[in-house]
This record gives sequence, structure tokens and C-alpha cells, in this order.
Amino acid sequence: MNLGNRASRPVVMGLIASLGLACATPGLDPEVEQRHREAEARRDLGMDHLAKGRTAMAIRELAHAESLNDSDSDTQLWLGESYRRKGRFEEARRYAERAVRLDPSNHDARLNLSGLYLQLEYFAEASEQAQSLIDDPTYLTPWQAFNNRGWAQFRMKRYEEARLSFEEALDYRAQYWPARLNLGILAESQGETREAIEEFGRVVQDSPRGIAAEANFRAAEVYVALGNRSDAIQHFEASLASSPDGPWSDRSRELLDILR
Repeated sequence: MNLGNRASRPVVMGLIASLGLACATPGLDPEVEQRHREAEARRDLGMDHLAKGRTAMAIRELAHAESLNDSDSDTQLWLGESYRRKGRFEEARRYAERAVRLDPSNHDARLNLSGLYLQLEYFAEASEQAQSLIDDPTYLTPWQAFNNRGWAQFRMKRYEEARLSFEEALDYRAQYWPARLNLGILAESQGETREAIEEFGRVVQDSPRGIAAEANFRAAEVYVALGNRSDAIQHFEASLASSPDGPWSDRSRELLDILR
């Protein structure tokens, strides 16, 4: 993903937290079992720090957990996510890949690795991880994997395959706004302006305010391309109203100054 290019910013699903505590492994040496219990506690504390935005503290606790038990897939998963949030993507990738190697059935780890690969623009690898989840009958939220596979296909210019992936995600969950937004982006890229505007309009209805701001901004850009000044202004204003300090606000203000 080109982080400087808003038009190609994906809506992909990454980390989905599973916070259940692991049970003690039967037959472990009591000393090892005690270390593993302490590792679980450190891991959970690190996850709590990360949830509250204390990324450096999260890394410290998770690294401690790893030193006590380096075979826990969830510890590797959360270390990877912590380093991703720090912008240290190669370290994030190593931990995310190790999480999957340690436990190939860890659905959260696979989904997160797929999202990380998309961010790193490893599109074939992202699609492969998403496909593994799609093929797994025990995976409970396949619409997320279809969405990630669709974005990988879109970035590899396999547009019809991408469309089918986004549509399959929506077949599972009709109000799943990430796939709906990506379907709008795909339609816009193919010059299907009416379809793009319709999809962005549905996103506005079904998504959080910050995402509604993005959908309104994208709809406004389509109207600008069509020469429809009044509707463009309306959607730029709606984007600002949804998220006055969000990532789309400055550009909305700039374009409104030009259009008014």
C-alpha cells in the first residue's frame, strides 16, 4: 500500500482480538507451567496496554511474555501488531509470520498477517493467507477474508475477481461496510461512476462516522469528475461534518474553498 496515496488506501481487516485465557497444558513440568502462567499474565497485560494506545509498554510486557514462553502464537501475534503500530513493519512481519507457523489454526493470526501483507504490498501473499481462511470451514467470519482477498486482487489488477470477492463478503454480511467501500473504490477505478456513488452512499448509512467521512469525500470526488459542483460541495460538507478533525478534513476544506 502506498501510504501517501489516499485513492489507493485499502479498507482491510487485520487484528481481531481473542482475549480468552489459555488453560494449563497437561503434563507440563510444574516450573514450566508456572512460567507459562506468568507469560499469559504478561501477554494479557501487554494486550491491555496496546488497547489503550500505550504501544511501548505493550512491547515491553509482550517481550517479557515471549521470554517466558516463546511458543505462544498469540504473544507473537500481538508483538507483531505492536511493532506494526510503531511503523516497524519488517519486525511486525517476522512476528506475524511466526504466529501462523506456531499455530496454523490461529484465525486471528492469519487475518492479521493477511492485512499486514496488504500494507506491505505483498499482494500474492496476502491473498494466500486470506484464501486459507476462506477454505477453513471452522472460520467464523469469512467476509473479512473475502474482503482482504478482494483488495489483494484489486491491487494485482484482477478486477473481476476482486469484484466477486467483495460481493461474496457482502453475501455473508450485507452491511459489512469495508467490502462495500472497497466495492465503491473498485467501481470508481473502472469509471462506473453511478455504481461508485451508490456504494459510497450505502457506506455512509452503515458505517462509523470516520468512515462515513471517507465515503462522503470519495463520493464528492466522483461528482467533481462529473462536473457536478453542487453535489460535490454537499458531500465535502458532509465529510467535514462527520469528522471535522479526521484524515479527510483538510483536503475537504481545500476543495470546498476552490468550489465555493
